[in-house]
Amino acid sequence: MKFKKKISIFIMLILSVLFLSSVNVFSWNSHFFYTELAIKNNDWINNFPEIEVTPYTY
Repeated sequence: MKFKKKISIFIMLILSVLFLSSVNVFSWNSHFFYTELAIKNNDWINNFPEIEVTPYTY
């Protein structure tokens, strides 16, 4: 019985790590949106036309 409990805890740990690592990848899908939102209301950025916000590509 102890062995089954250890195996189930190990499997849950592996599944949790896999799930949480995929969540971080999904957050990069909206990188451009969040960057644009963060600097949209900053007037100083308009003084630097050479700064270009580009979408994140893999």
